[in-house]
Amino acid sequence: MSASYFILSKALVLMVFYFLRTHRVMAQNKLLVYFGKNSLLFLYVHFIILLKFNSMEYRQAYVVWIMTTGLTFAFMKLCQYLNQYIERYFDNIAVWIVAIALICTLPIVFMHQPKYVVWGEMLLGIIFACNYQTLSQLVKRKLSAQNSLKSVMDNW
Repeated sequence: MSASYFILSKALVLMVFYFLRTHRVMAQNKLLVYFGKNSLLFLYVHFIILLKFNSMEYRQAYVVWIMTTGLTFAFMKLCQYLNQYIERYFDNIAVWIVAIALICTLPIVFMHQPKYVVWGEMLLGIIFACNYQTLSQLVKRKLSAQNSLKSVMDNW
């Protein structure tokens, strides 16, 4: 990314934020709220799409921007749809431990093949982004169970 493109994109982002903050009607835009609520998934999907456009060496910035936004939305919906088939497995803490171990060991195992590391980490990131609310709920349940057990033991 060139410095001028970076500055232009930052200026556009800041202008959009300013516009949205001053116009409350725009803040209720369902698409923007959807991207905001799923920002981690947006990050991974958006990055994958940009990697593909970069590998194709397609240089029409406006077309890439529009296509990236549309494809990001479509792939986010697809990821969330496909996630419904695996989300039940993420109620188990052992699955999260395996996922974190995979995230940590993937760069070591494929040290000399960075392409596999990038795509593997992106896939694991998407899975993580689709299910991290489950992890939060799982940790809260474990902590509340420990606190209730501790209070029972203290009262005994």
